[in-house]
Amino acid sequence: MNLIFVIYSYFPHGGQQRDFMRILNECRARGHTITVYALKWSGEEPEGVTIHLAPVRALTRTRLYKKFSRWFEKAIKTEDDRENGVQNRTIVGFNKMPGLDVYYAADPCFAEMAATQRGSYYRYSSRYKHFSAFEESVFGRDSSTEILYLSPQQRAAFKTYYPECESRLHALPAGLAEDRRLDDRSPEAREARKKAAREKLNSELNISQTATLVMQIGSGFKVKGVDRALRAIASLPLETRREVHYLLVGSGKPAPYLRLAKKLGIANEVTIVGGRDDVPDLLAAADLMLHPAYRESAGYTLLEAVVAGLPVLATETCGYAYHIVQAGAGAVCPEPFAQASLNKLLLDMLQQLPTAQWSANGLAYGAGDSLYTMPQAAADFIERFESGTPRGSLGMRYANSEFKEFFASGDPFQMLEAIQGEVFRAVDGRKTFRFDLNGSRYFAKLHFGVGWREIAKNLFHLRWPIVDAENEWRAVQRLKSLGVSTLHPVAYGVVGLNPATRRSYLVTQDLADTISLEDLGKQWLSQPASPAIKRALIKRVAGIARTLHSHGMCHRDLYLCHFLLHQNQPDLRVSLIDLHRAFSSPRLRRRWLIKDIGSLYYSCLHLNLTQRDLLRFIRTYESRGLRHAFGSNADFWNAVSTKANS
Repeated sequence: MNLIFVIYSYFPHGGQQRDFMRILNECRARGHTITVYALKWSGEEPEGVTIHLAPVRALTRTRLYKKFSRWFEKAIKTEDDRENGVQNRTIVGFNKMPGLDVYYAADPCFAEMAATQRGSYYRYSSRYKHFSAFEESVFGRDSSTEILYLSPQQRAAFKTYYPECESRLHALPAGLAEDRRLDDRSPEAREARKKAAREKLNSELNISQTATLVMQIGSGFKVKGVDRALRAIASLPLETRREVHYLLVGSGKPAPYLRLAKKLGIANEVTIVGGRDDVPDLLAAADLMLHPAYRESAGYTLLEAVVAGLPVLATETCGYAYHIVQAGAGAVCPEPFAQASLNKLLLDMLQQLPTAQWSANGLAYGAGDSLYTMPQAAADFIERFESGTPRGSLGMRYANSEFKEFFASGDPFQMLEAIQGEVFRAVDGRKTFRFDLNGSRYFAKLHFGVGWREIAKNLFHLRWPIVDAENEWRAVQRLKSLGVSTLHPVAYGVVGLNPATRRSYLVTQDLADTISLEDLGKQWLSQPASPAIKRALIKRVAGIARTLHSHGMCHRDLYLCHFLLHQNQPDLRVSLIDLHRAFSSPRLRRRWLIKDIGSLYYSCLHLNLTQRDLLRFIRTYESRGLRHAFGSNADFWNAVSTKANS
């Protein structure tokens, strides 16, 4: 497969650039031919990859990007002419520009930024006209570019400003590098790593080993909110501030911020260094990560800090801020941003550092496999554009390399329908079965068309009808973007425009060596589980429910049988399945939440859960704790109980 990767600028320490290189290396390892077109390149060149640098110059950035786009278009056309025709190739872009097949959304939505962070005058600037036009070329109505996005905030913004692009949005899971995965997550190992790293920093930067080290890592100091961080440090009480040292690591212009630190009277407590390769050592050395960014599509440094056991304070605008909440590994400063709120949160966290569980929670969170799979998922998606397979051919919207080969000889839906597998569910218009292919086991769900009567019945009851597999496909992608373990799709397709007769399919890997929590609960009736395992699973299930609901998503069949525990794994990983009826909404109605939690409670009634068990679930699910649950939110929990017992 011939892949063309396009990026404005590559350098080793940027988040976008690191993602670019990891996806490139994954595609290269799969045997694809890769050519890179760029404006600038700093650092090592990957072996076996051809890199073309654009010979263009300009006084302004917008003019430079326009010249680069025109040069790239001509370069591709020249290559096609040389080979006597348009070549079978896929263009993967890491910046917004015309002509892309796949866009990796490392940047936030420009239209949202212009509308919410700029004055009305900005719309008349040449900068606005350029970037809005290039974004329109990717997300607009007339574009066919497929978009890989990183966070729920991105998806919400793209859907708001470019509603026609929704079907082309595809969520990617978190993408931590494997070298960020710790072999030993014990508190003792964390302390040993910290001691060694602090000794190294002391000798290199003369930062006292006894100081409370507050660290920020990121390139582009302005958008990372370094000014906010410095003001928060300066706001600390004198006795606290004397014990704090702020270390900023990244590529940027330090002079304005050193001047600001001097003006705020904290110059002696501030150190700024350039980008570095020893990020794991830096994370081990710090006591707290501070990241009050103005905007951040994802923020890998936040997730890297969490899994390294470093407590994090970030702003809600960061795409990966939800990982901090989900892991219980720090605090998030809400939007709209207020400097006073950040100042208070920083002081509170510094005072709680000796006793808080943030570090232990983050270390435990880092055990999940789903945090390390972004490059593989991106490469899987890119492979759908393989040579000779037109987009949408035979209804196929996605297939990994194995199923593209399997489907090459015919209609994918008919081929799946002909398989004789183990049927788990067969109802009007839908069939679910398990089958084997090339030594691996898969589940397939086929939709045969629901008919106009079923559609009319749903509309009469004010319910949006589920007519194909797309709803479950989107729900799976959404869960992955939220960091919730779920199904892993390997093929998906839709055939037909008529919603009453539309055929579709979704094929997922079999989640082997798992047991549903419903079956596990039945075992507990005769062989009670250890209190520690029961408590951990209650918190895990409550955490998943909280993540769904806090991000505008309902399951609609939230029973214990749809939670699968992966056995023989130390991290007690739980996957949520059967997302056929799941849906998302910017504002979830109270009755939908009551139905979800009531269904879950109903499926637990036979398990003889204690009062403490129920309180533990409520405390984990409720963001404001038990006092809020039994105070201003008591009506909600009474309704849940009534729903479960009715």
